[in-house]
Amino acid sequence: VGKVPTFAKDAAEVDFIFNINVEKIVELKPDLVIAYKGMHERYLHTLESNNIPVVVLNLKSYEDVKHSMLTIGKIMRKDDKAQKVVANLDKDIDATVSKLPKSERSVAILHTTSMGITMEKETSIAGCCAKMLKLRNVVQGETKPVSGPMGAQPDKAPYSLEDLLEKNPQVIFITSMGAPRDAEGNPKLEIMNNEAWQSIDAVKNKQVFFLPDDLFLLNPGLEYPKAVRYMAAKMYPDAVKE
Repeated sequence: VGKVPTFAKDAAEVDFIFNINVEKIVELKPDLVIAYKGMHERYLHTLESNNIPVVVLNLKSYEDVKHSMLTIGKIMRKDDKAQKVVANLDKDIDATVSKLPKSERSVAILHTTSMGITMEKETSIAGCCAKMLKLRNVVQGETKPVSGPMGAQPDKAPYSLEDLLEKNPQVIFITSMGAPRDAEGNPKLEIMNNEAWQSIDAVKNKQVFFLPDDLFLLNPGLEYPKAVRYMAAKMYPDAVKE
């Protein structure tokens, strides 16, 4: 459950972010609705037909977050404050990246659900963080479509163990949604019991890391520097602290 800011504690509730009560929003007659691309498009016609202005923000990559912050700054007529926030985000991320060794490493990012496994491209949250850390994503160039519960997932690529073995990444990160978990809360992946899995460089060198949901499944927003720092600290614990 997310934390509700003090100023919003008495605000009306309109259900969950992924399944809002659009009739309730229309009833409230807001001056502006800020919607999330990839989640709220189905509500736009109803809102606009009721003369409710809507701004749709894309919140996936770090660049998306910065653009959204500047957009909200313009809406609220606080451009200077928004620009300072963005500058501080850049400064925080640069401080992490500057501590890393000057060597390129290959990375695979697995996304697991109760339905199976896919690979994340650099356009996903984890993929974006890995790119900022100068990691080379092994699925770059994949164009095959991947579908999920909410439709097409352009930031995902198909997974196969054979392909992973061929590309032999030096680092593996794992995000998980709805997959069975072990006693420590990590996803339980059957592939980890496969003898072939043990031959991957990342596995042999203990460079397989599970990523927390709050930073890598949901967009971290202004916590993007924390997500980058978390990923860096897993690979280089002597250089970067979480």
